[in-house]
Amino acid sequence: MDKDTIQKAMYGAISELLEDTRYYYFSEVAQQYCELTTKGQQAVVDLVEEFAYNIVKAKRAEDIERSKQLVLDELKDDHSKI
Repeated sequence: MDKDTIQKAMYGAISELLEDTRYYYFSEVAQQYCELTTKGQQAVVDLVEEFAYNIVKAKRAEDIERSKQLVLDELKDDHSKI
């Protein structure tokens, strides 16, 4: 799963939770009156735990690709100086 997919999936999942009063109480009056319910707090923790593996995996894959590109760029630069 890539970074964009993870971001969209997490945004969608959190948005769905926030629309459900079992998980989130929303007040038009002020932000201070809005809050996750106990069930909502647990759902957010569960959601993050579910996505954590894929987030770390995607980040590491990006790091590896960036490292490969840096090496290739360096090799190109060294070769062009010959």
